[in-house]
Amino acid sequence: MIKRLFRVPRWAREIILATVACGLDLVIQSRLGTSFDGAPTGYVIAYAALGFAFLPLRHRFPYLVYGVLCLHSTIACAVYQLGYYPLLGPLLALYAIAEDRGTRAALYALLLFGVPSALLVTDTMEAFDGSWRIGFTIIVQQICYGTTAIVAGLLVRRSHRLGQVQAQAAVDAERMRIARELHDIVAHSVTVMVLQGAGARRMLSTQPRRADQALADIDTIGKQAMDELRRLLMVLRAPDPTGESTMDHSGDAVSAIRSPQPRLTDLDRLLAQVRGTGLRVSRHITGQPRHLDPSVDLTAYRVVQEALTNVTKHAAPDAGTTVALDWTDEQLTVHIANEPCPPPRRPVPSCGYGLTGLRERVGLVGGTLTAGHTPEGGFAVTATLPVTQVRQHTGSGS
Repeated sequence: MIKRLFRVPRWAREIILATVACGLDLVIQSRLGTSFDGAPTGYVIAYAALGFAFLPLRHRFPYLVYGVLCLHSTIACAVYQLGYYPLLGPLLALYAIAEDRGTRAALYALLLFGVPSALLVTDTMEAFDGSWRIGFTIIVQQICYGTTAIVAGLLVRRSHRLGQVQAQAAVDAERMRIARELHDIVAHSVTVMVLQGAGARRMLSTQPRRADQALADIDTIGKQAMDELRRLLMVLRAPDPTGESTMDHSGDAVSAIRSPQPRLTDLDRLLAQVRGTGLRVSRHITGQPRHLDPSVDLTAYRVVQEALTNVTKHAAPDAGTTVALDWTDEQLTVHIANEPCPPPRRPVPSCGYGLTGLRERVGLVGGTLTAGHTPEGGFAVTATLPVTQVRQHTGSGS
C-alpha cells in the first residue's frame, strides 16, 4: 500500500495530504460539533479549505505558502466567531522549509509561527480567567510542535542528501570499474599491436615471413580485444542480474555475456603474445596452486598483464622479464620484474593510469600491491592476493 502511494505523482500526493490535513485540523482545532455558537459550519469549512488550498505548493514556493498559512492562522485566531485555530497548515509548510531550505531558514520561519501562537495563548488565557499556567502550557506545546516540524524536515533532508551521496559513490565506483576494465583490455592489446606493427614494418623487406607472422599476430590480438570489449559492453547493457540480455538475443550477444573472464589458466596465451614483441619472458611457479575466487583470479591475471604491458612500453625490446607465482595456503604472491636495460628508442604512447587502476583493483579484493625500481636498476611489481580454499587450481603448472 505504501509503495503504491509513492508511485502516485508528487502533486497528487500533496493534494491528498492537504485534504487530509484540512479535515484533521478541523476535527482537532475547531469547535465544530460542539455547543459553541459561532459562525455557520459551512463558513468555517470554507475558510479552512481556503488556507489549505495553498499547501500543495509548499515545496515550490515554501516561503510564500508558509506566510499565507501563518496569516490564515492568525486571522482565524483573531476572529473569535470562527472557533477555529489552524495548526497543521503552518506546521506542514514549516516542515517543507526545513526540508528544502535547511536549518537557518527554518529557525527564522519559526519566529513567524509565534504570531498565531500568541493569539492562541491570549484567547485560551481569557477563556480560563487569565490562568498563566494554561498559557505557559500552550506556549510549550506550540514550541514543541514547531520544533518537531523542523526536526522532521531536517531528518528527511539529511536522508535525501545521504541517498544522493551513496548514489554518486556507486556511480563513481562503477565508472572506475569500467575504466579499469577498458584500460586493461585496450592498453595491453594496443601496446602489443603497436610493437608488432613496428617490427613487421622493419622486417617487411628483409624477413617477409616473420613480418607476415607479426601481422597475423596483430590480427589475432585485435580480434581477442574486440571479443573482450564486446563481452564487457554486453554485460553493461544486460539489465537482468542473471546475465541474460534482453536487449540483444543474437548468439554473439549471449556468448559474449557468458564467456569467461581471463584467469591465470590463460597466462600462457598472454606470455606468448608478449614474447611475439621480442620480449624475453620466463615463468616460475612455487608452491601448490590453490583455488581463487573469480574476482581474485581475474585480478592476478590483470596484474601480470599490466606489468608486462609496462615492460613492453618502457624497456628495451630484448629486456629479460620474470613472472613468478608463489602459492601458500593463505595467499598468492605475483611478482613481475625486468632486468635493468636502456629505454626503448621509440616510446609507446601511454595513458598513465595503469598502476593506479591496478592498486585499486588489488585493494578491492583484499590484496596489496607494490611497484618500484629494484636495487639492480630494473623495475618490479608485486601483488599479494588472498587464497580461498585449498582445492587445486587446474592448468596452472609451469
